[in-house]
Amino acid sequence: MSDGLLNMLAGGQPLSVVQQHNLELYLGAYAQQNGTDAAIALVSGGIREASEFPYSGLSRDKQKFTDENFSFFEKNIWRADSENEAIFNKAVIRSGLEVWRSEDLLPTVMRQRRDFALMDALVGSPLASGSYLFGSLVGLSDDDRYALTMTAGNIALIAGATAAGKTGLLPVTGRLGINPVGEGGQKSSASSRRRVGESPRSDSVSVSTNSGTIKASETIGQPVEAVINGRKRMLRVDIEPNGKLQIQSGGGKDSFVDFRPDLSLPLAPQIDKAFRRLPKSARDQLVRNAEKGLRRLQETGNM
Repeated sequence: MSDGLLNMLAGGQPLSVVQQHNLELYLGAYAQQNGTDAAIALVSGGIREASEFPYSGLSRDKQKFTDENFSFFEKNIWRADSENEAIFNKAVIRSGLEVWRSEDLLPTVMRQRRDFALMDALVGSPLASGSYLFGSLVGLSDDDRYALTMTAGNIALIAGATAAGKTGLLPVTGRLGINPVGEGGQKSSASSRRRVGESPRSDSVSVSTNSGTIKASETIGQPVEAVINGRKRMLRVDIEPNGKLQIQSGGGKDSFVDFRPDLSLPLAPQIDKAFRRLPKSARDQLVRNAEKGLRRLQETGNM
């Protein structure tokens, strides 16, 4: 992508503020590795023509090369990747990043991903928040503090996923368990005053022991692990006493994913469309859990 930005500069095309900032970052890194004179020579080197498909180049450069060099079959059906392109694609897949165009890997975009991931960890885990504050107090560098915070957040995520597999419960804003209904396992006075026919609160997560009754939010099946916005998430299928079915990660207002399919329509096409970026195996498991949840709603008369 740096070649594409340099070509725009050499061709007299105006660069946006973001494009100029990215080019400065690229040139700064190049100067650190090869010296200032080499960076200056790079800028004055003129237009650079691609000798092969610019697999990591700007989208406009990819399209230009494709139009000028590929056959109809290669454009629309299949073409072989070069050795370097195959290595690049494999690295992107292993990184877990969601990349839909090369511009998603620009330095400014990667920094934005990093900032959002940090915010997500701070909001979702008290352990991560404490690690961030500790890093600030002891004077860690930004990179070291970020690494410490993300490690703590991932530890909390792994612990939650482990507990979920054994208990059916998931972490909600960094804690495990269900929202309590009162002391000593007894219902609170507010719950006791619930009017006849009024639905129970649906902000708790539990697994009902009575197969004929849905008393609170139930998680159906095992949560499905997925990578969303560069972070591993546990997607679960929940059903509610009011007849709702939803696929979510997190809980309540802090839910990062909250998809509610139309239960009057087939579930599989809706889930495939909503989670089309996930692997087919993950989508299939979500469909199975959702269909099981729908049967549970129907059998208990909660539809």
